[in-house]
Parts: sequence; C-alpha cells; structure tokens
Amino acid sequence: RAAIRETPELNWKRLLPYLGLLSLRAHSAALIESVLRYYFKHAQLFIEQCVERTVDVRSAQLNCLGVTNHQLGRTVVLGNRVPDRSGKFRVHVKGLDWERFHEFLPIGPGYRPLGALVRFTLRDPLDYDVCLELRHEDIRELRIGQSNTCHLGWTTWLGREHALGLVMLNRPIH
Repeated sequence: RAAIRETPELNWKRLLPYLGLLSLRAHSAALIESVLRYYFKHAQLFIEQCVERTVDVRSAQLNCLGVTNHQLGRTVVLGNRVPDRSGKFRVHVKGLDWERFHEFLPIGPGYRPLGALVRFTLRDPLDYDVCLELRHEDIRELRIGQSNTCHLGWTTWLGREHALGLVMLNRPIH
C-alpha cells in the first residue's frame, strides 16, 4: 500500500472527498465507479461486474485418475483451462471526444492514473480491463500521411459509418 501512495501519477488532493469511504475495509463496484467518475470528471464511466475470463488450471490441480482430483461432480475439471466470472470486471468509459479518448490510451496522460487509481481502490486482487468508447461523430477516417493523428489498432476502424469506436485495453500497467 505504501508504494501505491507514492504513485506520482495520482493527484491525491482530488481524492479528499472520498477519504472516509476509501478507508473502509470493503469497496463495492459502485464506490470504485463513483471515485473514478469524480477523479476523471467523466459522468459516463461504468463498471461491469462478473466479466467472463478463462483461467489456467495449475498443474497441481489437474485431475490424475486414481490419485488426485478425480471425484465426479466435486473435483474433476476437463481440460487445463476453465471459464470464470468471479475474478474480473470491466471499466467502461463512454461518450469520449477525440482528445479525451486519446488521454486514456496507453500513450495518453490518463492511462497510468486510471490504472493506479483502480489498483488503489481494489481490496481484492481482481483482474480488469478498460473499454473506451469514442463518440461516433468523432470517429475519423484513416488517411496515410505525416499529419495523420490516427493510431493503427487504437483509433482506426474499417468503414467510418459502421465503426463502433470501441477499444478494449488490458489492465493498465502498474
């Protein structure tokens, strides 16, 4: 926790109104959502809970007939990966204009603070990702040239008319 408090990316004064709630033992998704909305001054920020992910089964937990993990209906798992909905959530940041969208990309100034703030507010070691949504009217066409502000894979879509303007980012680097 001490290393998190020394994170230079966060403006700790901005969190003062939430100091009492952040000192509690349990943090709900609603609290984390509220803190993120307030800190980044963006009302269209939501948390989706129980996002499905695939988890690798450790070799010690694999079933070995007659030895371990071989009771049907209790300890047997087929395969070495299992679906899980209890260990991941998604932060949705919707309705972003072009400039604000770029702030939350890994090359932008809001990316690291977002990761640091989510890490600070989490009490359990949960996995998460971030879904950024660019407003449709701000989706730009890709034009090859030096003055192009589009970034391949982040701000480019095939066909502006049908583009959703969504970018899914893995957990921000801590």
